[in-house]
Amino acid sequence: MFLVLATGVLVEGVYAVPACDSRIAIDNPARHPFNTVATIRYDKDCIHSLKAYGTGALVGPHMLLTAGHVVYNRGEGKKNQTCNYIQPAAYLDEASGDIIYPYGERTISDTKYKKTNNKYVDQSYSSVADVDYGAIHIVCPFEDINTYMPMVFDYRSGFVNMSGYPIEDLPDSTRGGEQWRVSGNVTSTFDRRMVYDARSTGGASGAPVWEFQSGSQTRRLIAVNRGHSSQCNGLGPRLVWQNEGLINTWLDWQPTLSEKVAQGCAKLQTLPITWSGLLTAYKKNPRLKLFKPKQLRLVKRPRNIRNNTKANFRVYQYIQYQKFVWEEFLTNSKKPKSTRYIRLIKPVKKWLNVRESQILLSASATWVEQKPSGKYQKKGPVGKLVPIPMPKETKRLRNDKKKDNSIDMDFDESRKPQLKEKQRRVIKRL
Repeated sequence: MFLVLATGVLVEGVYAVPACDSRIAIDNPARHPFNTVATIRYDKDCIHSLKAYGTGALVGPHMLLTAGHVVYNRGEGKKNQTCNYIQPAAYLDEASGDIIYPYGERTISDTKYKKTNNKYVDQSYSSVADVDYGAIHIVCPFEDINTYMPMVFDYRSGFVNMSGYPIEDLPDSTRGGEQWRVSGNVTSTFDRRMVYDARSTGGASGAPVWEFQSGSQTRRLIAVNRGHSSQCNGLGPRLVWQNEGLINTWLDWQPTLSEKVAQGCAKLQTLPITWSGLLTAYKKNPRLKLFKPKQLRLVKRPRNIRNNTKANFRVYQYIQYQKFVWEEFLTNSKKPKSTRYIRLIKPVKKWLNVRESQILLSASATWVEQKPSGKYQKKGPVGKLVPIPMPKETKRLRNDKKKDNSIDMDFDESRKPQLKEKQRRVIKRL
């Protein structure tokens, strides 16, 4: 029997810290990449009476990636209609007992800013663990954060890191409300989900799961934490080709001018960097960290490579408010860490030489704001520490009219109309 528990399920009884619980509380999360990890707190009355806890990862100025059950109540068949408070890098001030929000916070109340996919809301879809991912759109960016962890799709790793805001069954119960990090081996990788030896408990729903390569300080976000399958495991949906198009659409979302005005967004002091601007920055400033080609596993692109050659991975990352998209081609497709060459897709499309690839990957790893300015810092009471609940997955809706029709299509479904007639007939037979 393989028991799956959501990170939002409260288990009553006496708790003893298992020997395999290696979670560590972060004293100063206001540094990359922990500054992009945020609490998601609930308040049904929108009066800042903070209660339920969840986690999300900022992957762009206007997008927080999280678990589907954080934004959508599957048991009731609708998006949650409470106010959500987004608070990056929150930590506990032991002297005052308050929670400090070094980058400030954002309040999300309108359900149109809460996103999940059509498979997760489908009551007949049984493999919910595969598709329990969602997003929250943020109109006003956090001014002191301009670079985020890159997302890579269909990437397989043997060892992962995770950081989030669990508030249940902690190794130190006095540090509830703080960010906790953990790492562990990947024990199972399926088509759309993975299981890892990284402890997950209530409140860590939506925490980012990433691989870290110490030689080049490369981080790649590859999954979203959803729950746990045993005492010390975590599990979550992977970023894969089926959800790549949908998540990229969420990442592209931009607020309108009227939305910015209505929410009183501050004018950004730092403009989005251009590709030429990034190259110039490294040319003029020798102090910028530039990793060696060997550290980055870079080689020269083969002359006979064709433009329609399929890449092994596609990477999405915001660097100084600019969206960069690039493809990586492995010289040995069976070895994820073999040497590689790169084609940039956005903001310009071109094959990169080794020097240009050096700059892109170095910026990807180190082009970050290390400290908040303090200008936007806030603090508040701890409030009631309760994990975001996971709805029961066996309940069927009696009235289909209750279903939310604003849910986005999962990519593998949205591409079916583009298939040739012969392919459609095959799908129908299956």
